[in-house]
Amino acid sequence: MGLSSSAPLSLSGNPTLVVNGALYVNRPLSGPNAVEISGNASLSVNGTFAIQSGTRVHCAGRCSPAPYPPPATFDRPLPDPLAYLQPPSGAGLSMRTCSNCTSMQPGIYSSQVSLRGGTVTMAPGIYILRKGIDVAGNTTLTGSGVLLYNGCEREQPASCSAHGGAISLGGTGSASLSPLPSTDAAYPNVLIFQARNNDAELSITGNSTTRSLSGLIYAPGSDGVAIGAGNGGLSIGWVVGTNLSVSGNGTVTVGP
Repeated sequence: MGLSSSAPLSLSGNPTLVVNGALYVNRPLSGPNAVEISGNASLSVNGTFAIQSGTRVHCAGRCSPAPYPPPATFDRPLPDPLAYLQPPSGAGLSMRTCSNCTSMQPGIYSSQVSLRGGTVTMAPGIYILRKGIDVAGNTTLTGSGVLLYNGCEREQPASCSAHGGAISLGGTGSASLSPLPSTDAAYPNVLIFQARNNDAELSITGNSTTRSLSGLIYAPGSDGVAIGAGNGGLSIGWVVGTNLSVSGNGTVTVGP
């Protein structure tokens, strides 16, 4: 995370962020704060915690004593570890639509996917979401072995993804999504991939009792990745993005 105009990692309200693994934070575009913690938010890192030299963890909340280990530092900005990933091809995928549907099939969705309640099951495969997906209400969303690509297929001009939509997974329902398998040649363990020229915020919030997104969330060009557990819990595999904000009253766990 890094290269944002504010702190690349911010926690506010009453959430607990638990990172089971490594947490690396590059410097922001301006200001000294790599990490900002306010309110009753808390951070716990069970692994390597490192920020770029010349930055700091700024705490205006429940941080005394600090619940996280003192961060190590590194000199040069860390490069994008997934820069090699290419947009998926649309070859062989059908054009599809979904508005309050009860099941989804892999394919190219040219309009926004809108889910407002009920149980929706995603079949395994690649979902190219040209205009994003908006989940609200009491929707239960499940899917095993899926990739949600928020943008246009590689055969389309870059401007197609630049005018794409957002990913918003909210509401009071539950979600259980798992990524393409680790044996997949192109996108191993990748669950959400937002096009690099799509700057829309990626939001995973809501007030469900539990949500599990077990794969990698990759949003290199997004203006922000907002995650929150409401009054429940949220589990995410990994996050790579430019600006991560955590809020709510529950526990967000990143890593196994």
